[in-house]
Amino acid sequence: HRLAQKALLTGLASSLGTAAVHTPIFWIVIEDAHTTSALVAGVLRRAGVPFLQLAHKGDPDASLKAGAARNLGIRHVRDMVPRVHLDSVVYFADDDNIYDPRLFAEIATVRSIGLWPVGFSGQRRAEFPYIVDGKVTGFNSYLAYLRRFPIDMAGFALNVRYFLRSEPLFFREDAPPVFGETMLLESTGESWNALEPKAANCTQVLVWHLRVVEPIIKPGFDIGRHIEEV
Repeated sequence: HRLAQKALLTGLASSLGTAAVHTPIFWIVIEDAHTTSALVAGVLRRAGVPFLQLAHKGDPDASLKAGAARNLGIRHVRDMVPRVHLDSVVYFADDDNIYDPRLFAEIATVRSIGLWPVGFSGQRRAEFPYIVDGKVTGFNSYLAYLRRFPIDMAGFALNVRYFLRSEPLFFREDAPPVFGETMLLESTGESWNALEPKAANCTQVLVWHLRVVEPIIKPGFDIGRHIEEV
């Protein structure tokens, strides 16, 4: 596993655990591995959030990062019918992002497709939609002129009904880089009119997209058996 995996997952678990006090959450976690690990299971149990732990070893050469893993999660959502409440919302989180717990209260109010700004995304201080009278009129986003829905993965959530249709939504695993999100949203058949601005009309940043650098461990300075796995 990645050296920082436990630390990153603990941060996400903390945000979810705090949010779950007021917002019902079910967490589907897909490890990038051939089998699930005890390390990840321990973090999930301590979060206090109902969860399902799965494993899927991703293709390092795939054009859409984690597309197959996310599709596995979607299939499990479909398998949960009829236990899935039709007002539920699906959000695709990454463990290397930072989440304000208030984001999940915003997600819980989504009725179709909700969206909000994402900090440090698209080579910008933040990517965000322009809102006029409660409607999306454009985007301050990377390659916005080439994408119908130029939204980062962290910046939207969808009502579960889209994934329960006879022809459900799935990520195109052959999608070119940065086009996975727009291709998924295009397959909903919706226009910008269906987009619901959240986070104070898309003026608040409640999630930050980070690129985590793996820690450097000098030879001879490992922990051995002195403490639990870091």
